[in-house]
Amino acid sequence: MTQVLLNILSNAEHACVGAHGRGHISISVQETGGSTRINISDDGPGISAENLGKVFDPFFTTKEAGCGTGLGLSVSYGIIAQLGGSLWAESDGVSGSTFQIEVPPSDSGAAGRPDEPAISPLRLLVVDDEPDLRNIIVRLLERRNHKVDVAGDGDEAWDRLQDQSYDCIMLDLRMAGTGGQELFQRLNAADPVMAGKIIFLTGDMANSSTRSFLDPLANLVLQKPISIGDLEQATAVVTGNGQK
Repeated sequence: MTQVLLNILSNAEHACVGAHGRGHISISVQETGGSTRINISDDGPGISAENLGKVFDPFFTTKEAGCGTGLGLSVSYGIIAQLGGSLWAESDGVSGSTFQIEVPPSDSGAAGRPDEPAISPLRLLVVDDEPDLRNIIVRLLERRNHKVDVAGDGDEAWDRLQDQSYDCIMLDLRMAGTGGQELFQRLNAADPVMAGKIIFLTGDMANSSTRSFLDPLANLVLQKPISIGDLEQATAVVTGNGQK
């Protein structure tokens, strides 16, 4: 929770100072329906309607280059999700923003939220050489009680696949060492069914070689920055799990 609050407060301070050279941030806490809600409001420039739905997506940022990674709010979202709570933003795009955190009592955090659809636990593998993004994806998937293994490159993933079968593999295309394309080709030759369960992650769709590799394939592709909703939907489509 300390990390979540620091991330939100840091963003609020940056927005206020950037807009006015100063600003006001208010924090309130209340109990509601057995849960704790924390509201953090600032009088910065607000968040546009276009960006409001993106602020929790990994690597999304409106800051200048070198002033932020775009991971702080994604990390915060993952932490609150792991606690069984909710984190959302509200803004009119003009007169400031409010971030609201709602968490259940600590002894019920692992139970999940009552309005979420029942989803059977899956065994998943996340392959990405960026630890921050990998950890965010793992937190979001574990929120749904999935069992998640990780690998930092294609060779590590290949070793895991020798001992374990997975319901779905989330595979970054470009990685240091053995990349996603090479791993896919190796796996497709050995086990085409498992290769068909791969969801590719990439921020390189503008590259002609990336498109020429992906276009003939039936596998789903998620473009970075990855949408939280798209991540869950893609997993459900590949596994046929929890979606109508």
